[in-house]
Amino acid sequence: MSQMKHVPVSCNRDCITGCPLTAVVEDGRVVRILNSRYRSEYMNGCARGFLYHKVLYHPGRLDRPLISTGSRGEGKFRETTWDEALDYTARRLERLTDEYGPDSVMLIGGSGACRGAFHNTALIPERFFGMFGGYTATVGNYSSQATDFVKSYMYGTRYVGIDIKTVLHSKMIVLWGFNAADTRFGAETEAVLARAKKNGIPIIVIDPRRTRTVHRFAAEWLPVYPGSDSAFMLAVLYVLISRGLENRTFIERYSSGFAELEKHILGRDGTPPKTPAWAESRCGLQAERIEHFALQYASARPAALLQGLSVQRTVGGEDTDRLGGVLQLVLGNVGVKGGSTGSGQWNTLEPPRFGKLPVPENPAGSEVPVYQWADAALQGRAGGWPADIRCLYSVGGNYIVQGSDVKKNIRAFQGMDFVVTHDYFMTDTARFSDVVLPVTTFLERRDILRTSMNYLFFSEQAVEPIGSVRNDWDIFTALAERLGFADRFTGGRSADQWIEALLAECAPEDIGDFVRTGVYAGEDQERVGLAEFIADPEGNPLQTPSGRIEIDVPAFEALGGSRIPVWRPMTDRGPAQNVGLPPEHGGMKKKGPMTAHRSGAELSDHGAVKLHRPPAGESTDCEYPLFLITPHERMRNNSQFSNIGEFHRKIDRRLWINPDDAGARGISDSGRVSVFSPEGEIVLEARVTEDIMPGVVSCSQGGWLVPAMGSADGTESSGPEAVNLLTSTEPTLPSRGARTHSVKVEVCAADQSPAE
Repeated sequence: MSQMKHVPVSCNRDCITGCPLTAVVEDGRVVRILNSRYRSEYMNGCARGFLYHKVLYHPGRLDRPLISTGSRGEGKFRETTWDEALDYTARRLERLTDEYGPDSVMLIGGSGACRGAFHNTALIPERFFGMFGGYTATVGNYSSQATDFVKSYMYGTRYVGIDIKTVLHSKMIVLWGFNAADTRFGAETEAVLARAKKNGIPIIVIDPRRTRTVHRFAAEWLPVYPGSDSAFMLAVLYVLISRGLENRTFIERYSSGFAELEKHILGRDGTPPKTPAWAESRCGLQAERIEHFALQYASARPAALLQGLSVQRTVGGEDTDRLGGVLQLVLGNVGVKGGSTGSGQWNTLEPPRFGKLPVPENPAGSEVPVYQWADAALQGRAGGWPADIRCLYSVGGNYIVQGSDVKKNIRAFQGMDFVVTHDYFMTDTARFSDVVLPVTTFLERRDILRTSMNYLFFSEQAVEPIGSVRNDWDIFTALAERLGFADRFTGGRSADQWIEALLAECAPEDIGDFVRTGVYAGEDQERVGLAEFIADPEGNPLQTPSGRIEIDVPAFEALGGSRIPVWRPMTDRGPAQNVGLPPEHGGMKKKGPMTAHRSGAELSDHGAVKLHRPPAGESTDCEYPLFLITPHERMRNNSQFSNIGEFHRKIDRRLWINPDDAGARGISDSGRVSVFSPEGEIVLEARVTEDIMPGVVSCSQGGWLVPAMGSADGTESSGPEAVNLLTSTEPTLPSRGARTHSVKVEVCAADQSPAE
């Protein structure tokens, strides 16, 4: 007779959502994954979580350590024992750090398990290398660096979001670059928005694409060019101010520096007034629609403005984030139920109390912006970076294709003395490694998980690890034993003992019930960021110089940004960080034209990238008239799940292009197209659709360089799908965050060239 049990679990993935799930285990195998019976009214898991047992038992799952037997990227490895792999890794690490110093090791990765209190792919390696002598850290966040950077200056805290159920008190919901039906930002988001729509609350989506969110919630769609959101926001502010619709009392009581921004908006600083007509050519939306939106928005109080992270992954993304906050401020929508702060950063608040694995300070003190890790690895001290990097150690990351400028990333990996990767599969990053160590999934271990809501989840171990895979913790413990500091690293505790200790620090009073159900709900499920400050600004001042919301921030100018939030345009060939601003706000002269070289890439037989160089004397200068956006896919977390047939078949891997742009280029639906940028080239299938605005094309990020699928899964892949072959590592300033939506490209039929 078969034995069946239901085990509480929760995905520890890089979607920051957090879903309470149940693994159905029969005879020692997970046979399906369901919603937890203890979830809230609005909570639902997603397809990725429900299909995760397909990841667990995938035939391509690594279950033995591997050591490379060929050149990097060639894909030649031999299986080995854990003792040999760990001995070899420890020996190489010791030799490298003795000869070149501890800062010669750069830690990359961290998103493979990012919500865990213990099995966390950022915390565990930081603890290990911090005790080993130090490392070069990659600081910041690919997803949200610009908005993270803004928070401390503008609000003095990162927790400025809302509990999503509070939007049911809104008179209007504005999803600005937020594709909630795909990226979610919380297990309750989709169901709450559906209820809001049913309750008659209007939903407006501002996005270059007519996304699944627009269709799902029958929302009004306002299409705007990527990176133009600040121009749109400034024009809305112009309408509000010129019509006398702003809440002056609220502005003066709760903020500092609005007068300087107002001068800029009205054109009293030597720049043009930021009228809807001024914004029209910059954002691609008619002036009449901009004004109509402004009046509609002003009449719906309170309104919730929820920014997605896409709008801050642009040149000037910091300013878009700031202006979203200003819009909500001037209408008095901050800190009230049904409103929102207007800024991004996952729209979250502080989770319930929980313990997490302690990490020592990095004794090497070396750090580089994560968006520029490849530049730092390639250039070292000679390029002004703090260390010469000799080793890349990747735990739960696929930086070869998730980092911008894939060809640069490959050069960085190929220039290393030693590369180690922990992963489940032979990803692109694993292929470019010397040692690949197979690790457990969340179904094979237990942990405490934070969420983007006022909940904690407990994820129990559902099954025994397959093959000989190990937890990251056990791998680093074994390395620490070989390097002589195991007692310090483990703190004298096993993994289970650490979990018990961390459980004792958690908010739930009944820990047994928490472990049994897997769900703990914080008492207040309708929190609003900055509510205490708004209720009593003198008694609860913000941790900013004025104690209020800061709009004019001199420190931004010193770091390469602008004191006040402004619109920063793109040139045809790259970012113009502060073009056209008056000097007092950080303006600078426009850069001269950049020389663009069309340099494609293809795969050799063994999977390494071959770089194309133009023939001597051939002119490759060309224009890049189209904006490229690279949104997230509903069926994968970044690059995760690209190799799983059940996921892969549902991923839209086509290039979305408007019929106007396709017709002008002789491109037909389902035809093959080449996409060119100054960084590279990629060939894709076209989707000709009215769901993308003219002047913009879209390709989902997360595709692999080496085709991820094989015949065993019943699907095919015709070549590299890594859209980061087209993106640049030049960051937005001053945050040094991603600007992957500030990319200009040209598209042509695959048998043509842009010059034709």
